[in-house]
Amino acid sequence: MESEKYSAPVSIVSFLLISIIASYSSAIDVIPGGSEKTGECRIAFKGEAFPYVVRLFEVIDDKRIVTWRGLGLRGPWYEGVRYYYSAWHQNGFMDIKINNKSIFQEKAYRENNKFVDSWEVFESGKRALAEYMFERDTATVRLRFLMRAGCRVLFAEVKIEPKTTIDDFSVSVVSYPGAYTKGMSPRDGDRRVKTALREIKQGERVEKLDLDRENWLLIYDELLDPAKPFPGGVNNGNAGFYILSEGIETFGVHPTDYPVSAWVKAKPGVTRLRMAFNELHMSNAESLKVMRETAEEAQKILKEDTFCPALVDNSNAETDKKQIKGILKRIKGREKVKLAREVSGDLSEVQKVIEKFRETGTANTIKDERAVLESIYQYQRNFLTIDRWADESINLLQMRGPGYGYYRLNEAEKFTGKKTEIRGGYFKSSVLGKTISFFPNTVGDLYRYDAVFVMDIDVAVLTPQQLNLLKQYVEDGGTLIIFGGFYSYGASNIKDTVLAEILPFKIEVFPMGLRRTDGKLRLVKSGILKNVKWPDNLTAPWYHELAPGAGAEVIINNGGRPWMVMRNFGKGKVVACAGTVFGEAKEGGKMFYKWELWPQFMANLMKWLIDK
Repeated sequence: MESEKYSAPVSIVSFLLISIIASYSSAIDVIPGGSEKTGECRIAFKGEAFPYVVRLFEVIDDKRIVTWRGLGLRGPWYEGVRYYYSAWHQNGFMDIKINNKSIFQEKAYRENNKFVDSWEVFESGKRALAEYMFERDTATVRLRFLMRAGCRVLFAEVKIEPKTTIDDFSVSVVSYPGAYTKGMSPRDGDRRVKTALREIKQGERVEKLDLDRENWLLIYDELLDPAKPFPGGVNNGNAGFYILSEGIETFGVHPTDYPVSAWVKAKPGVTRLRMAFNELHMSNAESLKVMRETAEEAQKILKEDTFCPALVDNSNAETDKKQIKGILKRIKGREKVKLAREVSGDLSEVQKVIEKFRETGTANTIKDERAVLESIYQYQRNFLTIDRWADESINLLQMRGPGYGYYRLNEAEKFTGKKTEIRGGYFKSSVLGKTISFFPNTVGDLYRYDAVFVMDIDVAVLTPQQLNLLKQYVEDGGTLIIFGGFYSYGASNIKDTVLAEILPFKIEVFPMGLRRTDGKLRLVKSGILKNVKWPDNLTAPWYHELAPGAGAEVIINNGGRPWMVMRNFGKGKVVACAGTVFGEAKEGGKMFYKWELWPQFMANLMKWLIDK
C-alpha cells in the first residue's frame, strides 16, 4: 500500500494536469456503466491487482415486477461482461439501514421506482473516486468508493444527511467465502472469521467485537481453502473487511453455514461510517498474512483520506493565476482570449467558495459540497478548454469501428504541420454485447482532445455519463466528427441518446437507412482544401439518407444530396458524414477514400474545425 497521505496541496490546475498524466500510467480506470433502464448501475475500478465492479441492481421478473434490489460486488472485471466469482456477495454485499429499514426497500424507493438518484465518477488515475447518491424519506445518503493505484483494497464511506429523527444508522455486509455451499458446491464448508485476537467459528454470533483491537476481519472457510481446490467446485476465495472504529457503537459478526454477515452500528448522532473491502484469491494462510500486513495502512487511509474530490481538497489560487497568465500569452484569436480572461476572473469566485467550505470543516453538508463542486466543475471545464487552445500540438481521439481504416485518419497526421497524437479505442460487437475498449470517463481526460472522431460505431455503447460528457465537451468548445458505416445512424441506437440533440442530421428510425447513388461528391466549402483541386470523379455509392437539421451547413454534396454537414453547438462544432465506404466506384469514378489527397483533406478539415 501507499504510505504517503494523499492530500498534498496542489492547485486546481495542477491537479487537472496531474490526473491527465496519471490516467495513462500505472493507474486505475474508473468506468461507469449501465442505467436504470437496464436494471444495473455499475462502477468498475479497472487496472489494479484486483479490480472491482460495484453494481447497484434490480432483478425484474417476466411480469415486470421487481423481485430483488441490492448493491453487489464483483471482480475481476473483463471487458465489462465477464466476471470471476467473488467472496463478497455479488448480489447484495452491502446494506445501509436507517431507523432499521434498508434504503433499498424504503417506501419512497419502491413507489417511485427510483433506482438511484445519481452515480458519478470524480477521479481516475493514481487515485480513483466514485459515488452513488440516494434521496430517501429519512435522509440523503451518499455512498463513495475509493481506490489507490498499487493497492488492492476498496475503501468506502457512507454519509447521511438526516431529513427526520435518526434513531439508528448501520451498515451490514455479506460474504460467501470459499464457495456457495447450498446447491452450488459438491460439499459443505466450515465458515470461520479471524480477528487480531480470536477465531470465531461457524454458528457463533459475536455482537460486540473489541473496537480498539479487532478492527479487521478475515472471512474464510476452513474446508474450502483455495489452496485445496475441490473437483466440480468454483472457489470464490476469501473476504477481508476493515472498519474505522471512530463513531461506531458496536461491531458484530455471524458466520453461518452459508453466508457470513458482519455489521457496524453508528453511535447516536454520528452520520458517517467508513470501511474497506479486500478480495483474497489465495490460500487461507496467505490471506491471513495479507490482512495482518495491510491492516495498519488501511486504518491510516480510512482515518486520513477525506473521501472528498481532490479538486475541493487541493487548490492554490496563486499557482492557478500563474498558469492562466502563461496560457493567455500563448492563446491566439479574439474570442479565445476573451474566454481565457473570463476564466481568470472566475478563479477568485471559485476560491471564495472553496475557502468558505474549508472553514466550515466537518459541519459541511452533502449539499454544501455539491455547491462547491458545481463551481469548480464549471471553472475546470473552462480552464481545460483554454489550455487546449493554447497548445500548439493536436491531440485526437479516434473511436474505431469496423471501417475506420478506410478514412485514413492516421495518414492525415503528416499533413497537419504540427505535432499530432491520435489515441482511441476499438468498437466490438459480439454475442456478449457491444463494447468500446477505451473512452474517457472524466472531464480531465476528455477535454485534452482537440477533436473526437467517431468511425462507424454504435455510440449507444457509451454509458449515459460518457454521452453526457461528450455533449458537454462539444458545448464547451470541442469538436465531434461522425462518419457513416454499418453501425452508424439507422443501425445504431444514437436516436435514443443525448447526441441526437446535437447532430446536424435528423435521425429517423429505419434499418440502416442506406441508399445507392451514382452521383459525384462536390466540395461546397472549397476553402478547406486550400490550394489543392477537388477531383470531379470522387464517388461514394452507398450513403445514409439523412436530412440536414436546423442550422446545418453543407460541406460536401453527393449527387446534390447533403453528404457531410456541420453545425455549431454551444462553443463547439459537430460534423456528420452520411457517407460509407461500402461498394465500388463505376468505371471512370474513384472511391473517395482512394483519392491520394484524401488524408490531406482530412487534415485540413480538422485544422479548420479546431482552428489550429
